[in-house]
Amino acid sequence: MISHDRYFLDRVTSRTFELSANKLYAGKGSYSAYMKTKALRLETDRREYEKGMLEIKRIEKMIEQQKQFNQERNYITIASKQKQIERIRATLPELPPKERELKLRFGEVLRSGDEVLIAEGLSKGYSGKVLFRDVDLRIFRGDRVFLLGPNGCGKSTLLGLLMNSVPKDAGIAYFGHNVQVGYFEQTQRSLMQDRTVLEEIYGSFPRLTVPECRSLLGAFNFRGEDIEKNMRSLSGGERARVALLKLILRKPNFLIMDEPTNHLDASSREVLEEALAEYEGTLLCVSHDRYFVNRLANKILYFSGTAVKTLDGNYDTYAEFLRTGQNASTDAPAEKKLNAYLLRKEQERTERKRLSRVARIEARLSEIEAEKNAVSEQLSAPETASDYELLLKLTAQLQVLEDENAALETEWLELSE
Repeated sequence: MISHDRYFLDRVTSRTFELSANKLYAGKGSYSAYMKTKALRLETDRREYEKGMLEIKRIEKMIEQQKQFNQERNYITIASKQKQIERIRATLPELPPKERELKLRFGEVLRSGDEVLIAEGLSKGYSGKVLFRDVDLRIFRGDRVFLLGPNGCGKSTLLGLLMNSVPKDAGIAYFGHNVQVGYFEQTQRSLMQDRTVLEEIYGSFPRLTVPECRSLLGAFNFRGEDIEKNMRSLSGGERARVALLKLILRKPNFLIMDEPTNHLDASSREVLEEALAEYEGTLLCVSHDRYFVNRLANKILYFSGTAVKTLDGNYDTYAEFLRTGQNASTDAPAEKKLNAYLLRKEQERTERKRLSRVARIEARLSEIEAEKNAVSEQLSAPETASDYELLLKLTAQLQVLEDENAALETEWLELSE
């Protein structure tokens, strides 16, 4: 089967095929299992490629030195080294062409109070039809809340009530201390239709210079003539990217998002998921993308008739509740709520430590590559060949760097898994 529904694929498939860069790749397991395997394969190939190219560069420098001597035996050595380069090139993994990937990071945000959103007795109806009534909400700092329900039940309307863009029939809603809200609207009505892409960003954030705006838009895949496009001529995905960039520049600590993945392609959805997984603020989101919900949610709000009820967990938890009718409660004991809150915080601390360690490893691996390169250059120098002690010292130094590199790569793979 062919499908863009990643949650569906994870439930039913045991092998995965991917068409990419004119090639067909195959892997065992579901979509999620294949993507993990793919990430490890690409990273391993990249490191092997860089290692091979570094060795080729070292040999090429030796060839240049041999050419300077201009003797017959030197040309024999050169021919041997050329064959060595050819053998290395033949074993290098083929790297896929770099795709234009959305670069999305929310960065640090202002810390809000513990209570981010409080709503009491919210009610709304149209033309005599009640969408929901007496809705009470409490959203706390760090929550990842997803609002689920069938089309037409009032999910977008409820978000509109919270943002005061839709009038309430009854009830109140307000934000907590130091809460800075960023609203991603499904229809993107806030975008100015008569502006160009560049004018939309520059006009919304005049503190930025035009070159800064161009650079930011480039990170969001708007390059060359793209930034001069009129907003009304953009595709749904392009409009979503402009809206996401504006959202990031505002640095909100509470994101309210209505179907943010609707117009994004598969790779852009994954980039958004990664960014939201690292996001330090609070999230309230409407989405029909079950994989997206499952990866990010720690609390589900779902429509039950005209009521909105709460369920701790992700989409799998919600699906199990729909199947069995178990574990749903809008009145969980205070102790249970506290324990769940403390557990979530501990999990978040553990994840932050993991991400921090991964970043430190990647930084050190880059340093090691530079140090190995410097040592290799010294080894290639003519004066080194006649200095036996220096040769031994540099060779030992290179081996230490190789060992450290191998250990860090193993740890990086384990942390990434």
